[in-house]
Amino acid sequence: IIMGNKQTRRHFLVQGSQAGISCCLLMCGGKLLAMPASVEDLPDLKELTYCGYKCSMECILYKGTRNDDEDLKKKAYEEWGMKERYGVEYEPEQIFCHGCKNAEKPQSLVVQKCTVRACAIEKEHECCIQCKELADCDEDLWMRFPQFREKVLEMQAAYFKG
Repeated sequence: IIMGNKQTRRHFLVQGSQAGISCCLLMCGGKLLAMPASVEDLPDLKELTYCGYKCSMECILYKGTRNDDEDLKKKAYEEWGMKERYGVEYEPEQIFCHGCKNAEKPQSLVVQKCTVRACAIEKEHECCIQCKELADCDEDLWMRFPQFREKVLEMQAAYFKG
């Protein structure tokens, strides 16, 4: 039993990863504004998240975490529907984001449950762009956000071409 509901561990992990990726992508109003304008502008892989996204420093959750601003954290919690997505009540110390690659800081529940992150770490990749199996990857992220998947595949093509 997880968080008072009967569900399998796998189901919980899938829901957690879906919620996490959705949350990250919703940070910019559902748009991939933080992505490079073209594949020629491909950033350093260390600047990207494991899935290929480039988080904005202006993200309200990141700013709320960085500045220990409870109002911004609460705003992110409410705007991104974290109660519905994660099944958690608002607790300021539980709602935070230090990014998915920051090994020096605690990882949020969303980051811990991200299947894309887990896969990239297991394969010792800085980013999914390095994975030769990316085009055939069936992680939920790619199914839920096909335009994002296409952008990441374009970036991958430029990565291997260059």
